[in-house]
Amino acid sequence: MKRLFRQLLARMVLGTGVIKHLLTLPFIGRRIPAPWLSRLRDELLAPAPTELWEYVDGTSRCIGCGLCDVMGTVEETPSHWIMGEAREPSTASLAAGIPERLQILAEDISRICPARVPVGDIARLLSANQRRLSGEP
Repeated sequence: MKRLFRQLLARMVLGTGVIKHLLTLPFIGRRIPAPWLSRLRDELLAPAPTELWEYVDGTSRCIGCGLCDVMGTVEETPSHWIMGEAREPSTASLAAGIPERLQILAEDISRICPARVPVGDIARLLSANQRRLSGEP
């Protein structure tokens, strides 16, 4: 029953996301890295290489539809992991066991994800952050 509710909720959120996307598309246009990199410079944040845009653009693409939660067990919520669970090295300890499980689910999630979120990249980032926190290279 809980799985059915998750599926219905995911489809409702997905439908809302599609409508929102179609309505705002003429006004927003295509996302490009120049304004983002410029904003980092203006706010005097650490310099970011242009290649970082490819990663950020992919991982921030999640629309929160929850469709990926169907791929996990009833107790798991891959959508929460994807939307920002411990992406910084300082909070990586909060994601214990998540990168490994997310990597296992990545292929299945990629088949159903309407936003084409690169789940494998997120799992690798979480693993790298955990290594940095523990002092591993």
